[in-house]
Amino acid sequence: MKTILTFFCITLLSLNSFSQQLMNMTIFKTDSSQIKTSGIFIYENDLIKNIRFENSNSNLDNITKVVIEDKSYLVKDYGWGRYLFLQISSGELSLYKSKSNYYLENSKFGLKEIAKKEYLNYPVFKSGVVSLFINNCKLAVNKLEQNATNLTLRNLKNIIKIYNSCNLESEIQIADEAIEKSMAPIEKIEFGVSLGLMNLNTDYNNIIDISATNTILTSVGAKLYFHSNMLDENLDFNISVDYFMKNKQKINNLDYTLYSETQLTKLMLGTNYLFNNLNTNIKPYIGISGGIILNSNSSIFLTSNSNSLTYTNYTTNNELCYNINAGAVFNILNQKIDFLIEYQPKLDMSILKSSSLNTENNSYNITGISFRLTYVF
Repeated sequence: MKTILTFFCITLLSLNSFSQQLMNMTIFKTDSSQIKTSGIFIYENDLIKNIRFENSNSNLDNITKVVIEDKSYLVKDYGWGRYLFLQISSGELSLYKSKSNYYLENSKFGLKEIAKKEYLNYPVFKSGVVSLFINNCKLAVNKLEQNATNLTLRNLKNIIKIYNSCNLESEIQIADEAIEKSMAPIEKIEFGVSLGLMNLNTDYNNIIDISATNTILTSVGAKLYFHSNMLDENLDFNISVDYFMKNKQKINNLDYTLYSETQLTKLMLGTNYLFNNLNTNIKPYIGISGGIILNSNSSIFLTSNSNSLTYTNYTTNNELCYNINAGAVFNILNQKIDFLIEYQPKLDMSILKSSSLNTENNSYNITGISFRLTYVF
């Protein structure tokens, strides 16, 4: 008896759950008749394959449309079967949806799915299939070109609306922006002059037991930009020369006093990736550069506090280095300003001893952060 009651309860719950899923719908048939009923959709690979009613199932062979409240589902041949698709917009070019997938349809290309990626559960579409469907409407092609890297559902609907109001022509149209890019020179060169500051951290522990010190260096420089059409003009290359003016320091401990003069030139070759699609007036970028530090007048003078006649001179050698940077190019009143933040990772600077104080190690370490403004002509 207990088993029978348990089975009865499970069956009742299942029927109740099924009845709660039923949707009131109006079914339009191929013979132009209509039926008001209740049912649920049965999916196959995220596509609506048939309808299950309370007491029976129905395939889509004799159905043209299903309306649920204010939503219309149209029957379409797709692949090897017939499926129901939710109609988003209609016209010469129509947009449909099935679960999370979207489809375009016109008389020339039929029904095709639009490739997309999901960002925080919002679809961003790839422009390939869309450009195929709208290539005979110049206004829609131009709008797609503007939104190619940010083709959201809202932007896609707007493009379809433009297309459906377009005076369609027979020839394939090319976006104005694409024409400008194809006619542009392969390489564009710009020149800029720079002013900057570097917060330089120097660690002399390899020479004597002394605390690391910070110093500020002022720089002037020049920069050449090479803008290419690579990666849709997101990638550029640059050569920079920056001269850091002389700065003097005096540091001591119980035994020694260290006098340093820092004066250097940096010659760097770099590449940046620009985020062109974020804003037309502000172009953030990230990049990396490599080159050489020329220590033309950098030196260290180390003297003993107990014996003023005991001292050592060091001259700093040139060193290869690399930098990591980030910044933004600002367009202000038709003028370009490049603001750069550059990080110098820990670098071992070798030194040459030119006199005979008894020290063993001949190097010191530097790290630094530079801030630089470049006016681009």
